[in-house]
Amino acid sequence: MLDVGLGSQRRRNSARQEQDGDATSAAEASYAHLHRIPGSDGALTGATMNRKGTRKFRVKSVARFAFLVAFVTFAAGCALNRSDVKSLRDLGASRIRLDSAIETSIAALNAIPAHCGPGRDHRVREEEFHVYQVIGRIARAKRERDHDIHIVLEDLDNPRARLVVESDDPDFRGNVKSPYRDRLAVARHMFDELVAQSGARELNDLRGIVVRVTGVGFFDLSHLQVGRSRSCIELHPILAIEQVRE
Repeated sequence: MLDVGLGSQRRRNSARQEQDGDATSAAEASYAHLHRIPGSDGALTGATMNRKGTRKFRVKSVARFAFLVAFVTFAAGCALNRSDVKSLRDLGASRIRLDSAIETSIAALNAIPAHCGPGRDHRVREEEFHVYQVIGRIARAKRERDHDIHIVLEDLDNPRARLVVESDDPDFRGNVKSPYRDRLAVARHMFDELVAQSGARELNDLRGIVVRVTGVGFFDLSHLQVGRSRSCIELHPILAIEQVRE
């Protein structure tokens, strides 16, 4: 009877050990699944590799897209720059009322509807067929890489209202072919005279001088340029510039 009892007890202990072993294996498998231990499951290892491959594919796709955007921007650079419109070489230039300037203010030009997006290299807005005349104080002046003289004017009554006006070099590249090259040359000569009379050694020495500027309305693409008006309108090109004595 004692042997039978001991045998029964041994069988019950063995059964409990097998159950405990099964429970431990199940717990380890569950932990491996939750924490995705590499190598704990062949399928999980493959999923990890797939995720890495997906990330590499996304990085390459982003790189290709960035290259494509850069290429398209470069290819469209001339159109975005609107060089023909700036130098009065576009077909619509003949419709500009060059001898009828509209006297206005820098603040008023800031208040017109804004057109700050990219545009084609021809005139599409009514303001680009008009000549405007403003009086303002020079806040900044510099020479651009395309030889344009870039001037920022401040409104006399509201200095926070600013306007970019630019003088084109009549002898630079395509400007030579402009039907209105003579007008570009007159304006550049007037600017050179202004610099000479002011005694400025550098263009930025012109800061503080009050000038009267006459120029053609032009909407430029917003590219964080200093002195941009709120409406993105400029006077480009300048047709005349002279100092105003306060």
